[in-house]
Amino acid sequence: MSFVNILKNHSFTKFISVGLINTISTIFIYQLLLFFIPAVYSYSISWLLGFIFILLFYPKYVFEVGLSKNTIAVTGLVYLISLFIGAFLTQHLVYEKLDKRFVIFIVLIVTTIFNYVMLRVFLKRLNNVKERN
Repeated sequence: MSFVNILKNHSFTKFISVGLINTISTIFIYQLLLFFIPAVYSYSISWLLGFIFILLFYPKYVFEVGLSKNTIAVTGLVYLISLFIGAFLTQHLVYEKLDKRFVIFIVLIVTTIFNYVMLRVFLKRLNNVKERN
C-alpha cells in the first residue's frame, strides 16, 4: 500500500483525528509532569493515560472492528511495544542532550507511524478471521 493510498484511507483520517485529541492531551500531561518528575516517568504516565483513551476509541471508532477481548489484547500489545520504543527513545534522546521538552515530538512521530501500521495490519487480520468464522 502506497503512502498516497494510506492518506486516502478513511481509517487513517479517523486515526489522525482521534489521535490528535489524544496527542494534545498527552503532550499537555507530559509537559506538566516535567515540573515534578524526570522525562522518562513523565512520558510513561502520560502514555498510560493516553493508552486508556486509545483502548476505548481506536478499535471501535477508528478501525471499526468493535470492542472485544481480542481487539483490546491486540491494541494493548501494540501500544505496550510502543511504550517501550517511546521510553527508550525518550531516555536516549535526553541522554544525547536534546531538550527534554522537545523530545516528546520526535517520539510521537515515531510511535504514531508504528501504532497506525501495526494496528491496521493486526486489527484487519483479526476482523478477517472473525468474518470467516
